[in-house]
Amino acid sequence: MPKDTYRERRAVDAIRLWPILGVICFVLPIIWTGAAKSNVGAMGYLFSVWAVMILGGALLSRRLRGEADAQSANALKEDTEL
Repeated sequence: MPKDTYRERRAVDAIRLWPILGVICFVLPIIWTGAAKSNVGAMGYLFSVWAVMILGGALLSRRLRGEADAQSANALKEDTEL
């Protein structure tokens, strides 16, 4: 299996799992019990998770888009050579 195909598949897998990871991370404050965790801390945590989810999704999307553009450029190059 070529390296490019393997990396593209792993990027697609990461994009598919990204929302599941986000849901798990957002549900964690519900699991926190007791007075040791404050609401301010939970809100800071949720904001941090929200920011990381946006940045991570953008990076994964950019990576996958870059690989798709490279593949389409290679296909176009092969078509013009024929």
